[in-house]
Amino acid sequence: MQFTPTPSVPQTTVPCDTSCGAPRTNAEPVGSSAPEPADEPDILALELILNTCNTDVRACLVHVESKLSAAGLPPDVVGKVEVALAEALNNIVEHAFPDEAHGKIRLHLSLAGATLTIALRDDGVPLPGLTLPAGKAAQIDVPREDLPEGGFGWFLIRSLSSGVTYTRQRTQNHLTIRFDLGNSG
Repeated sequence: MQFTPTPSVPQTTVPCDTSCGAPRTNAEPVGSSAPEPADEPDILALELILNTCNTDVRACLVHVESKLSAAGLPPDVVGKVEVALAEALNNIVEHAFPDEAHGKIRLHLSLAGATLTIALRDDGVPLPGLTLPAGKAAQIDVPREDLPEGGFGWFLIRSLSSGVTYTRQRTQNHLTIRFDLGNSG
């Protein structure tokens, strides 16, 4: 799924520690594509632009959690979305922008019917091989010193969501995480 901004939805910026990068305004463009026709109107639509720093990631997560809770999603669903989003954003900050390079992440969240979709765009380094990591569960019944240091994030994202897609379009990474909420409670 491609990121398609929703022009009728005002952009929101999250509070930023200016040490993370240049301040930005609500006037910052997100894109120029027309919105895709939807079968059902959005219950919630949110666009955020954040700098690639931990402060902005935390503020974004708090903001998204607040909006999802206010939209009436059950706490367990909000928690799943928050963990998956945190993993995705932290991966972007750590791997797409190595050596503390500064960049921006554009987030588009939409809740329509029983489907929540989060689309993330960034201008960072592409994923190796231009493909998502397998995200397999790590073997944890091994001696402590043999435990892997990382690699749990993609497994978490995949197991908490209904679908994850990644494409590289020109100079941008496009990551979409979908949650089918029809069976959630």
